[in-house]
Amino acid sequence: MVFRKPPKSAWKLPLLWGVADRHQAGVPVFLPAMIVRENEMSASELAGILSVILSARRAAGTIIFLNLGSDRDEALRKLDLALEFGCHGVQLPERSLTVADVRRRSDRTIRIGRSVHPAAGSVETEGETPDFFLAAPVFETVGKPNAAPIGLGPLAKFCEASPVPVIGLGGITPERAWSVLDAGASAIAVRQGIFRASDPANAVRSYLLALGV
Repeated sequence: MVFRKPPKSAWKLPLLWGVADRHQAGVPVFLPAMIVRENEMSASELAGILSVILSARRAAGTIIFLNLGSDRDEALRKLDLALEFGCHGVQLPERSLTVADVRRRSDRTIRIGRSVHPAAGSVETEGETPDFFLAAPVFETVGKPNAAPIGLGPLAKFCEASPVPVIGLGGITPERAWSVLDAGASAIAVRQGIFRASDPANAVRSYLLALGV
């Protein structure tokens, strides 16, 4: 793992994040923060949908990040979209734009998360560190059946080494939530556990209760 600046971020992350596609983002549940991930859509296709999502979620006070996807040209267009619509931040997959790319284009006006799988090898940051890392999958998950889970031990080592907060994602149930925080993560992110639940609103309440929020 190679890290360069900044020190631990003073930004206080919400404890619970949802990760949702365009359909799931419209589910009427309260979430403190959400990453909208719609990698199969182009920026032009996403524009109208993102506008609707942001309007609805802003009214509820939800922090919105947009996943930029791995295709560089589309990622740049989606970054421009996020800036135009006033997203709070963007999420970079492991193979995407660099943090420096985003900061140059946004004039440092937008927060940046970056996905990592620390158990898979070293984590390079190309000279700049994001505002947080999204480490996934922490546990086995049906969403990524072929991805080896990080596990709590490697997650703890990564969190200790990271100069910025870490959000854990993948296979995190309400019962497992605190084990991820105890490993050093600053927050958890959930997709299947909320948006594939029979009652998403009740699922969110279960996570918030487990987190003591």
